[in-house]
Amino acid sequence: MNSNKFSTFALKNNIFYLFLLIIVSFIVSLLDLQNPIHSYYERYDATLYQYIGKMIWHNQLPYKDIFDHKGPMVYFWNTLGYIIHPMHGRWLIEFFALSISSYIAFSIAKIFLSPLQSFLITCILFLNTPFADTIGNSESFATFLLFICLKIYINYTQDNNLSIAKNLSLGILCALLLLTKPTYLIIPIIFTFFVILELLYKKNYSPLKTSIIYFCIGFFSILAILTGIYLYNNVLTYLWKNYILFNIEYVKYWQNFNSTSLVLLFFLSKKIIQSSLCFITIILLFYKKYTPKEHKLILFTILSFVLSLIFIIMPKTLFEHYLYPLFPLILILFILVIKLISKYKYIASFLLFIILCLNLHNCITYLLETKEDKNTIKVAKIIDYYLKDGEKFQTLGWDMGRLHLLSNHNCSTPYVLPAMIDRIHPEIIYKTLKNNPPPIIVILPDIPAYHITNINTFWPSFWKEYIKIYKEDDFEIYLKAK
Repeated sequence: MNSNKFSTFALKNNIFYLFLLIIVSFIVSLLDLQNPIHSYYERYDATLYQYIGKMIWHNQLPYKDIFDHKGPMVYFWNTLGYIIHPMHGRWLIEFFALSISSYIAFSIAKIFLSPLQSFLITCILFLNTPFADTIGNSESFATFLLFICLKIYINYTQDNNLSIAKNLSLGILCALLLLTKPTYLIIPIIFTFFVILELLYKKNYSPLKTSIIYFCIGFFSILAILTGIYLYNNVLTYLWKNYILFNIEYVKYWQNFNSTSLVLLFFLSKKIIQSSLCFITIILLFYKKYTPKEHKLILFTILSFVLSLIFIIMPKTLFEHYLYPLFPLILILFILVIKLISKYKYIASFLLFIILCLNLHNCITYLLETKEDKNTIKVAKIIDYYLKDGEKFQTLGWDMGRLHLLSNHNCSTPYVLPAMIDRIHPEIIYKTLKNNPPPIIVILPDIPAYHITNINTFWPSFWKEYIKIYKEDDFEIYLKAK
């Protein structure tokens, strides 16, 4: 009877925290600024992915008919969102993924800590400013997949069991991660390597063989499906040219690298730092109790946690380069540090509560300070006024697809985001535009030097062929002369 009462209480307790986590997930999902409460169409990557997702539904294919340098699954997530709802479907997927991810994080924390501490840590993890920057972008979809992977691996550290279903799932999840955000594979790779080493050390060759076979079945089945789709639509060549090769050139340009070998060295340095944190965390997970004899282990944990904090407070670019893929790992480090001071549970809970309040304050401030981008809405209406049905227009600048989402007209070239390719292969854009000049071109002079210089170099007759009809803030609208 007492056992039944305890089970009922535990179930109610879990439902209560699940309800709270859904509320937290809803608050975090509002940081995707295109949500049902306020649609701001901020100038960020998410609107570009959303536009490409929309165009896939209208029979265009990424890398061939419409260009960006992210993994294909990013666009398919957004296509699914567009099918659910043209404007807010992506937000619904985001909200669902956040709810699942937060509950997984909570369940992992609860293995080591009390439900209250687990809840506070989960909230701190999701209500932090660096994570807010990923909402709506490729990182947030990858984080959702990563948390599911992490749950499977954490369960393995507790029961040393990987079933056929789990291996298949890991294979599928890793394939989806590869196609969404390849850099996020670092945690599954390191965890898998550790599991293989352990099975080899224990001479459990049969489970190892079974795990590898079913993991590969799951992994390659997803790749085979995508390859089949791309072969059928003759897209593989474009995938190689506009995704793989362009990304190498993109990294060379932004990091001022002169060779492919330097790009690989830069990538390797990131992986070494990430792998080190992964290994430290894995080692710590296999110690179920912490005693005074494990001073070195405790020191490693604290140093890892401090290192994580240092990266978080550094500029966003550094956080993005090194710790975005380790976001779920920070949860584990956080849990282990709190566990070390768990005998001071009230102090630990109080510290967690203070950190949570600070993070919540930052999120609310972020939402309150965001203003509606009325100028973009106005420009979209001007475009729709001048363009006839079926006509298209082109943007030059960091538009990120927002105008194409607001307008009833599409992009005239595959290059919805020319500001990036404008710096690496500008001749491609201007040759395309010269051969088939659209009725309207919108210049966003957020980086005007590149646009003006490249127009003068590759399309000097532009200023005679187009008339400026609008200029305000970030926008200049040029109408093709009759």
